[in-house]
Amino acid sequence: MDIDSSQVLLSAVPKQRTTKRPHRFWSDYSRTFFHAKSLVSVGGELGAPMPGSYNAAHSPSNSDGRIRFETFSQGTKYFSELEAQQEVLDTNIRWFAEDADLLQGFQYSIDTSDAFGGLASKYLEDLVDEFPKLSHLVFAARWGNTQSVPDEQGEHAAWENRLARLRRMNNLQSLVQLMEFSTVVTPLSVPSWQAGAQVGADWRRYLGRIDLGDMHHAAALISAHLETATLGTRLKSRSETLSLLTSRLNWQRDTKLVHLGGAIPIPYPTPLTTSSASYGASSVDPVDAMLSSNGYGDGYRDSRARQRGEPLESETDLAKRGSQLVLSSWLDLSLPTGLTGSKKSKQLLYNFSHPYSHAAVLRNSNLDDARLGLGMLDTLLTHIHPPFGQGVYIPQSYNILSSFPNFFTSLDAESKAITTTNANSTAKVTKPKEVPVLSSLSVTPSSVYRLKEARETLREALQGHIPLAAYGLDAEDARDALKETRELVEGWIDTYSVDNGGDAGGDEDGDAMGTDEEYDVDQKEDDGLDWDM
Repeated sequence: MDIDSSQVLLSAVPKQRTTKRPHRFWSDYSRTFFHAKSLVSVGGELGAPMPGSYNAAHSPSNSDGRIRFETFSQGTKYFSELEAQQEVLDTNIRWFAEDADLLQGFQYSIDTSDAFGGLASKYLEDLVDEFPKLSHLVFAARWGNTQSVPDEQGEHAAWENRLARLRRMNNLQSLVQLMEFSTVVTPLSVPSWQAGAQVGADWRRYLGRIDLGDMHHAAALISAHLETATLGTRLKSRSETLSLLTSRLNWQRDTKLVHLGGAIPIPYPTPLTTSSASYGASSVDPVDAMLSSNGYGDGYRDSRARQRGEPLESETDLAKRGSQLVLSSWLDLSLPTGLTGSKKSKQLLYNFSHPYSHAAVLRNSNLDDARLGLGMLDTLLTHIHPPFGQGVYIPQSYNILSSFPNFFTSLDAESKAITTTNANSTAKVTKPKEVPVLSSLSVTPSSVYRLKEARETLREALQGHIPLAAYGLDAEDARDALKETRELVEGWIDTYSVDNGGDAGGDEDGDAMGTDEEYDVDQKEDDGLDWDM
């Protein structure tokens, strides 16, 4: 795989590397053998995917006359057609449910940026109605650009802006439906390489050769954390069931929005040695040096302890230092991609360290690191206690398949993370066979950023000058439905902001739609609504 070797983006951030992207679709790199009842074709020969939903290049000139599967409403309408033609619920899904020996629940992976968000939402609604006592864990993934570009940026700017508008509205509508019917929902976004607010300030260190614009690379990163975070529910001697996991995360019953994050590979700290501990000898205070030479002071006691073979660092201190290394490389995959700023990074780190609930899984085959790993887990979960917080250690590292891209950097000959500051963060390394991973599902106040993004989409649609049809909304009551959605989103924002004085984001929320006067701006005299009380 050829890699672009250009380097400089910012003073402290190397430029993201890009690949030639030999894989167009997920089926080009998937190694899964599917059951005959697993795959269901959608759309037929007259349908086509939404442009930008896979790695292939797109432009308006590539249109071949087929119907693009690109709006939420298309997906909801196609649900009825698909069930009438193939009876997927009864023929496929029910067959697997009845064949299961011990059915814990349903885990969904849904693309919310195109019409599949609407299609999957309808299936979720029916399955919740059919299996109301089971847990329904949803991972809602978005893909593609959602930011508008200036009209003068290129000849296809208007076309790109149209797709970005549709994706924003699709993500919003999917989020609302999934929040209503699922037990918990985890939004997934590919992080921006340039964004500095992803919890860990040094998260690029061990992923220096990743191309986040390549679906192959992005899917590998997210799938590693998704599989690890839910691994405890699939073990033969499992630590918890899917129902217990979702109950722990949403114990408040009104915090369904969950964050997926983690560190891959895990940077373990190197225990201090006599040589590494003596690096600060030149900066010792003269008075302390004199006391030490006469058998007094901490320096003398430390030297005597070293002579007796005592460790230079307690297990607690080593675990604490290890947890700091993990936090520095932590990547939150559920945050909006546009978060920047050091102040916001500090707020995100605080929110992550003080969650409402937290379920973490550390997997590593090297049992020599087991005690240290458990100590690091305990340190990360200091501010959350059982049953709302739980850490699980699994002695099985994440297996790197041949189809997994080698985007790792700063690994030594044994495929362990190098924690020294002089490591080259862009040099290619030998592809490891397995790596230790720490992944977690957590409910934190940082969810308010995702909800504020949804509120901004609502504001744009309701107060902007672009017709709602441009957002893929063709129903007669589309505006009224958006107003009801706005009420829901505002309520969710209040839920996740209550512990931070109404501002979990750490900055002024002056754009909130909180007063009757502000809500009146989009009301028209001929809208058929009677506002007289």
